[in-house]
Amino acid sequence: MQSKLDGIEAVTNPEQWPLVRQVYLDLVLAKKWKTVETVPVATLQTTLIIAQQPNTSADQHLVIFPILQDTALSTARISDLFQTLAAADLTNDGKELR
Repeated sequence: MQSKLDGIEAVTNPEQWPLVRQVYLDLVLAKKWKTVETVPVATLQTTLIIAQQPNTSADQHLVIFPILQDTALSTARISDLFQTLAAADLTNDGKELR
């Protein structure tokens, strides 16, 4: 587990690392999800978490954008995030979102 965390930390914005680490560990250890991957997105200066809930179809994944609960979000801000993700041209090759 530690080597996996070290690899994620190496590609994660240092300011975002504590939050990304907490969300990742919550999914893997507390919820016991088996399919949890991370994808750094430089344009957003964060790392997304791509996860699959247990007992769901193999093609159904959640894209989790870790943010602090006290972060103010507006419809405009959420729209900007999606536009930035679209502009990043992330694709899913069946193995990872990139």
